[in-house]
Amino acid sequence: MNEFLQNLTPYQTVGILFAVAFIAHVVLGFILKQIIAHTSKTENKLDDHLIDAISPPLKVLIWFGWIYFSTNAFKGQIEALSKVVEYIDITPIFIITWGVVRVVSGVESYMLESSTGVENDSIRLFSRLIKILIIIAIALGIAQYLGFSISSLLTFGGVGGIVMGFAAKDMLSNIFGGLMIQMDKPFSTGDWIRSTKFEGVVEKIGWRMTRIRTFSKNPVYIPNSIFATIPIETPSRMTNRRIKEIIGIRYDDIKQLPAITN
Repeated sequence: MNEFLQNLTPYQTVGILFAVAFIAHVVLGFILKQIIAHTSKTENKLDDHLIDAISPPLKVLIWFGWIYFSTNAFKGQIEALSKVVEYIDITPIFIITWGVVRVVSGVESYMLESSTGVENDSIRLFSRLIKILIIIAIALGIAQYLGFSISSLLTFGGVGGIVMGFAAKDMLSNIFGGLMIQMDKPFSTGDWIRSTKFEGVVEKIGWRMTRIRTFSKNPVYIPNSIFATIPIETPSRMTNRRIKEIIGIRYDDIKQLPAITN
């Protein structure tokens, strides 16, 4: 087998690899369709989201393998490809990271669609935090692989964080304000809130600002830090509704007052 492969030209090797990758792609697609047909019959939809999340990364991995081994086939003839092969070695890490992020998004979609007892805003917040932590961890690992000193990067990041903290204190205060909204839950998406400066229905609670739709259908974007400095009233969470009216009665109808009050 090794002698057969050695006797092939690079173009023939690339063609054979392409055929293998194409067949693997078709077989993988068939297997995934069979799995999807089976999981679609179950009541739990989590497996549907997970299969949908990992399908594209698996297919991309197949074609990356074709590109990688095809590049190796021409490496002896083209010197520049030797450098390319050294750097594309880490490409599977990006593909796997993409797959993991898609899995987290799939779990998020499943929890948003099902009644898990957890508020949607909290699900979205923790999903974003997990994605950011995964990306940062992978980025540090790649930096270590490329020869960068992680300790130096962390030291620089600490000093740079102080500088950036002073430069972007308003943005950071809005981010922490958003975290406080998620933790304290003074209001949630869909609530009717009111203050002396605005009134409307909460449409989205973001990292930096919250979008409110007023009753005149105008969107109002409020920085999250504002909610820490002003009182917020949430009429949609009232347990009872007070009705206060002034009813005029003629002096001639004083005798009818007991019936009116009843």
